[in-house]
Amino acid sequence: MADPQSLDDEARTWAGYTGESHAGSRGLRPRLVVSNRYRVGSLLGAGGMGLVYEAEHLGLGLPVAIKVLRPELIERHEIVARFNQEARCTAKLRGEHVVRVLDEGRLETGLPYFVMERLQGLDLRAVLQACTLLPTVLAVDYARQACSALAEAHAAGIIHRDVKPSNLFVTSQAAGHSRVKLLDFGIAQQGALDDDREHLGTSSYASPEQLDAADPIDERSDLWSLGVVIFEALTGRLPLVDGWFGRRRLDLRPLDRRPDLPDELRSIVRRCLAEDRAARFESAAEMASALEPFAIHRRASAVARSARRTANESRYRRNGLAAPTKLWGDFQAMRSFSSPRRTPVRPRPTLHGSFHRA
Repeated sequence: MADPQSLDDEARTWAGYTGESHAGSRGLRPRLVVSNRYRVGSLLGAGGMGLVYEAEHLGLGLPVAIKVLRPELIERHEIVARFNQEARCTAKLRGEHVVRVLDEGRLETGLPYFVMERLQGLDLRAVLQACTLLPTVLAVDYARQACSALAEAHAAGIIHRDVKPSNLFVTSQAAGHSRVKLLDFGIAQQGALDDDREHLGTSSYASPEQLDAADPIDERSDLWSLGVVIFEALTGRLPLVDGWFGRRRLDLRPLDRRPDLPDELRSIVRRCLAEDRAARFESAAEMASALEPFAIHRRASAVARSARRTANESRYRRNGLAAPTKLWGDFQAMRSFSSPRRTPVRPRPTLHGSFHRA
């Protein structure tokens, strides 16, 4: 681990910063040291308000992620306030299903940033692109974990307002199972910014009341958005389609084209997507409870699975091959689900990582 004081001036430079304006700056330069503690690596992703970089805590050698405000937005005070609120909202939530905020501060240029745990895995959008339909038990498992995150946020008076696949991150865990973490509280509703309707999330996942400025928003708006995510995971489609005069309309018929879906699970998804929010679940906890009968509790055999995976990875390394992804168990289930059927055929991995039917 390098001593922060030993790094040269170039490593501390903000790329494109001239001392006059943040506009036009390209972002953080690799090897930049932030606050004498974090050395910046490559760009991980970019959003509407911020840029996210991989980084390392120099003292602890701990991998982290740093989110910094886009330089061109520094003069927009409402955006700066919302960026700072994102850090505060996320820091309040300490549950296992919300990304953790570890630190915050300002660069020498005045741009705010905050430091998060660095996650290993894939966001749900990437998972759905790799496997259009998820097995029922996997979709339910991910949805129940998202409910846990939303329940904690709602208990703290926070409405996320942008629940969608790219904001649900599927992480790999040492015990052999996957954990879903909720990301990006950038447009969350709380405090003085409660009435802001300029930023309403992604329209495909936004509830009817989010799109109607006259209607107040409450926790049930997030449950609608999560219902859209479940619908998409189970059917490969979005439930909202274009209607007459540009109006959106719901088309839930794809649910009926999955013969393996229990009728009760279809009813749960339809209840999430009720246009009258009074007909939806009252809380994320109630929704998670309704999903409980369709979940498989995979934690019981986690130790055995972890041991098997470790043995498999050792075999790969001995043969000079790359070890399989830590999300192996979930992707086994996805790959076996090439077409909807009541009992998916479980593939088994060969030594070279290909699949063949049992």
